[in-house]
Amino acid sequence: MKWAHFNNEISGYIDFTKIYQPSGSGVVYAARTIQMEKDTDVKIGIGSNDGVRMWVNSKLVLDHKIARKAEPNQEIITVHFKKGENMILLKIDQLGGGWGFYYTIL
Repeated sequence: MKWAHFNNEISGYIDFTKIYQPSGSGVVYAARTIQMEKDTDVKIGIGSNDGVRMWVNSKLVLDHKIARKAEPNQEIITVHFKKGENMILLKIDQLGGGWGFYYTIL
């Protein structure tokens, strides 16, 4: 597998079933970088189908093992971004059926 760029400006949902056509359980990682002009705390909304883990600058900030349909802002967390480049890494589990996530800076 390799990294690929995806964006959905209509709903914000990244639908892995249209990209990977899963045949069972699995995981996908999604990453993005964000530049900040100063240190700041930011609220982020995550919705996932199914479980989700999220790291910010290599620090685990969300770990929710669950089977569910993705909806926007199922998890709302506050994370600290440092001045400069910040790396966000998401792990989305696939347990069957739909598979994808929402990510929103609130």
